[in-house]
Amino acid sequence: MTGINLLYAELANEYRSNGTIPSSPDILVPYIQKNFVHTWHIAVFINDESEREQKIAKIEEAQRLLNGGTPMYKLIGSQYNEDVTTDYLTDAYGYYFPRGVMDEKYENAAFEIEVGDNILVESTAKNSLGVTVPCIYLIERLSTSNEESKTEIEKNLSTLSTSLSDAIINDKKVEVQKTLSFAPNDYARSLDISDLEPTSNGVDYQVILIATASVLICALAVSAVIIITRVRTKRFQQSIKKR
Repeated sequence: MTGINLLYAELANEYRSNGTIPSSPDILVPYIQKNFVHTWHIAVFINDESEREQKIAKIEEAQRLLNGGTPMYKLIGSQYNEDVTTDYLTDAYGYYFPRGVMDEKYENAAFEIEVGDNILVESTAKNSLGVTVPCIYLIERLSTSNEESKTEIEKNLSTLSTSLSDAIINDKKVEVQKTLSFAPNDYARSLDISDLEPTSNGVDYQVILIATASVLICALAVSAVIIITRVRTKRFQQSIKKR
């Protein structure tokens, strides 16, 4: 894995040196303005299908408020938003991203609408417990070309250039994958894990040792608790007698 990461970094450096990935701020900023999308969003999670209608009604009410003039940043900090990762209240520039780095359904929806419009899209995401569940986003597309956005791009140029690098490398990878085909040879067939020899019968001494050590540690912990309790009880009884 270390070798792969090093090669990935070298590939990015090579693409920057030959101009495939823009690196100069004078080129990078207008490139991001042209090729990135800029969004805000809120989301609700459908943790159980029985609550689907309720969650849809909730996000649709938020959309009506947005269309009625309520700013998205107020909805982000309201009861309508269940996505705790959308913390734009202190850093309100939102998400800037190119194609190929975000959730596909989210990404397609964001690029589909015009600046100033919003859209509901269902995908999947991890809820507050870290469980992947259906998720409904309310996405608003913002400008990448106004002066405020340009300032934010310049301020976060290092992070955004990394996203751009990942997207371009991913595009190149997809292009190469389309030219490849796979025909298993004898060596590949020898790697079939279904043909591996089953583990031999016998005693696994390592497992027994770990289990024994675990039981011993638990027994020592219980003994320590019992001893401490008895000592405290004895001291308490002695203090009562003195009184």
